[in-house]
Amino acid sequence: MTFPKEPQIITTNEDLQTLCTHLATQKRLAIDLEGDSLHHFREKLCLLQVSDSSEDYIVDVLSITDFGPMKALIENPAILKVMHGADYDVVSLKRDYNCTIHSLFDTALAAQFLDYDRFGLANLIEKHFGFKIEKKYQKHDWSRRPLYWEHIDYARMDTHYLLAMHEIMSFQLERLGLLDACMEESTCLTYREWNGRQFDELDFLRVKKATSLSKDSQKVLRTLYETRDAWSKGRDVPVFHYATDAVLWSVAKNLPTDRSSLLDGVPNKYRGVASRKCTEFLTLIEKGLADERPLPRVPRGEKRPSKTRWLNEVVNQIREWRSTQKEDGRHDFLLPTNNQIKDLAFALPKSMEELESLPVLRRWQLDMWGAEVLEVIQRVTQID
Repeated sequence: MTFPKEPQIITTNEDLQTLCTHLATQKRLAIDLEGDSLHHFREKLCLLQVSDSSEDYIVDVLSITDFGPMKALIENPAILKVMHGADYDVVSLKRDYNCTIHSLFDTALAAQFLDYDRFGLANLIEKHFGFKIEKKYQKHDWSRRPLYWEHIDYARMDTHYLLAMHEIMSFQLERLGLLDACMEESTCLTYREWNGRQFDELDFLRVKKATSLSKDSQKVLRTLYETRDAWSKGRDVPVFHYATDAVLWSVAKNLPTDRSSLLDGVPNKYRGVASRKCTEFLTLIEKGLADERPLPRVPRGEKRPSKTRWLNEVVNQIREWRSTQKEDGRHDFLLPTNNQIKDLAFALPKSMEELESLPVLRRWQLDMWGAEVLEVIQRVTQID
């Protein structure tokens, strides 16, 4: 596709300051970021794409030493940031630049509110503009330099259409009375925090189901995990190049003593890596079992309230109400999730004031069907 203007490439602090001075005059900006999580041990942001109403800009953040002007722009609540699937961008900006997005409209969330069949950016661009994006650089290592024009053209597509898409989707949402709901949900997205690798002694316990293992198995998992880290860091590759968490967990859980039991103890799809590393894994099992270091204490989360006598019945009745809502045309995204239903059944709010005080529902959910759910709870528990 031919664009009327080539994107501006920003590689110096001075050019970034000039760009941000201009962008600060805009009411809306389209923003996207590219990282290198599939290619390096410690992931980082590598590229920032931004579009205003007339031009596209590519900021090479690896060449920038002062991100301050862009940080101020992203945190400026007077400028609407239009992004697509901003989950990764939100947490990455906090991780790398202590930068929090203010005033966000997420087009992926908008597509879900509008009950589109598909939510991907390429799907939305094709739906609204009839242009099909190639996906050949989806897994590109964006830390590699130099950037060639095929990379630049691919990257600019992530923001080029977003402002026009915002106009279309916000009109559709407004017509359905869902624009405020989408804005609230987008704002909630900005509260997310980085929960990836912390590089501390508790990291191995963040492996799924690690805390369910015996003490001996946890010691082995720690040894496997630390070995994987050292191997991956030395080669500057993601840890899955060595073995996935699922492989380490299976080996640690079963504590095999020979090749046959090791291969039998991992799922079939992981037997290849288990076979290649069989001798190493068996050695590491022995090393882990002999490790006399105390295991770190696992921080305990808040205890969930005890079950109420009404729990199962309230859950069932709200789910039945939800099924009725679907039959009447409300789609899944507009209705309570199973976790929300369980939280409501535990809390058993007696009034709208109590329901509003619970950290369970969004404001738009309360307005849309909060009273209906409260009526279901009251009917089941016979609360006046």
